[in-house]
Amino acid sequence: TDSSNSLTASPDKKLTTASASLGFHVYADSFFNDDVYYLAFWCRYAKDEDSPKIQWIELDFDPTIDYHRYTLKFLTQQAEGDTDPLAELRVDGSLRGVLTGIPTLSFGTKFSLGVRTRFGYVPPLPDPFNPISAYAYVSHIQLPTADARACHYGKPFYDFESHVISLEACVSSAPDTDNDCDVSSYTPLPLPCRPCLDACDAYDCSADCASDSGLRVQPFTIGSLALSPGSFELNDRDSGAPTRYFDPSTYYVHVRIRNGAGATSVSASSGVVIDTTPPVCTEVHQVDESWSLTEPALFQGTDKTLAAFWECTDSISGIVNFKWSVVRNSTNKIVVQGVLPSTEKSVLARNVTLRQKGVYVFILASENAANLKSTWTGAGITVDTETPDLRNATFGVLPSSDVTAVNSPTVTTRTHKTTKSDLSGTVSMTTTLPPSTCLSGSLPTAKTFCRRFKSAMA
Repeated sequence: TDSSNSLTASPDKKLTTASASLGFHVYADSFFNDDVYYLAFWCRYAKDEDSPKIQWIELDFDPTIDYHRYTLKFLTQQAEGDTDPLAELRVDGSLRGVLTGIPTLSFGTKFSLGVRTRFGYVPPLPDPFNPISAYAYVSHIQLPTADARACHYGKPFYDFESHVISLEACVSSAPDTDNDCDVSSYTPLPLPCRPCLDACDAYDCSADCASDSGLRVQPFTIGSLALSPGSFELNDRDSGAPTRYFDPSTYYVHVRIRNGAGATSVSASSGVVIDTTPPVCTEVHQVDESWSLTEPALFQGTDKTLAAFWECTDSISGIVNFKWSVVRNSTNKIVVQGVLPSTEKSVLARNVTLRQKGVYVFILASENAANLKSTWTGAGITVDTETPDLRNATFGVLPSSDVTAVNSPTVTTRTHKTTKSDLSGTVSMTTTLPPSTCLSGSLPTAKTFCRRFKSAMA
């Protein structure tokens, strides 16, 4: 309502001159039947210089049931070389009415809200000090702002462009954001960097923020928590026999954001299972690729390959990958290295250059989904590509009594001298293993030695 052109009435006279005004009335009750509701869109001229205009707009919904968005938009249009002011009325974004030739409103125009009883009904007034009241509920009001006053600081209402004024986070055992956080209460978080884009940002913006940065990831940490890690538990309640079941102990992070208008929004993260145990490897062995890829060995007869196999598990979050390397024991220099997926359980490195009598150690690092790592080191493998020198050896028949002594389990010496006798003479051979291992094959190193010994004799 623009009261700048109205007349001032004295206390003993009625004010009969109208002010320039424009508005709409939402009627909460139907006039003709119970299924149709109307909205009156009208304007009135100062001092009633022209007749008021009114449009009756039929509504296709009950305006008393839910909130609806009503928008008045003031425009101008060119008509016959002249500028004609007009107003649009939109309901929930849909155009419902247009008034042309509306009165011009000055800067003294006031915005007002009013409510009336249905059909102007006036109930009895039994208590003059406690009159009956009618109410209308308004959730948001958005007013256009002059360019000279771009900000609404200190005003009772904020527009929908107000920025984030608070961020909070908590931890809950449920993903439902309607429930209270039962693990930790909401904790304030640092606000993201706010670029200086317009005059209203000057109050709390930062010149260090890039104006074209767009969406940004805001990291944060919630500390001082007492969380239970996921674990496997024994359950014998059903069958009486202990069985293992997984207790995930899943947690969710809730983030609450609030803008200058007081509107809030809460979102929840996906579930997080706490894992405090790194992967466990029960076997990490190096092998001689030229002999077997599944039989552990301390020596290998090739200087071109390195191989190993392992058995590792992680029952909570699962293994993500393996990082492996082979170093030379005397220098700790990495000879070869690589990364393998969690499904692999062995590796074979080809086209490497190894030194005779060099000791090479295999190192395996496993990582799980919780970024926990464990490292396991093999026993090392010695490169030995030389065959035994038997050029000065002669051989004869071994008496049965000596065979029994050689195979006796009581022979435990690390250096054993075997003498074989026949009519042509004797031959002596010194080994670094008990001779019984050549028959029993109980040690990987013994198998390597016996294989080469028998090959040389052949």
